[in-house]
Amino acid sequence: MPLGKDSAMPRNTKWEELGARRSTDDPEAQEAYEQARIDFELAQLAYDLRKRAGFTQKELAARMGTTQSAIARLEGGGASPTLIC
Repeated sequence: MPLGKDSAMPRNTKWEELGARRSTDDPEAQEAYEQARIDFELAQLAYDLRKRAGFTQKELAARMGTTQSAIARLEGGGASPTLIC
């Protein structure tokens, strides 16, 4: 995992860098990469909209009827939400 300059913490990797490293011959890898890209974009959108609205994770969770940890997972890209219609 790449490290940031003079840091023990990993630096963020851009999607373009990951895309250049991924296997283009493996359909399963392509599908997994695409799902990860969608999850990342959703996470970033959720974070941006919450911050623009001026809510904390806890406040947004209360309005949505969920938990703060669920919002954190969503914003961290660690969850793909299921929408119930």
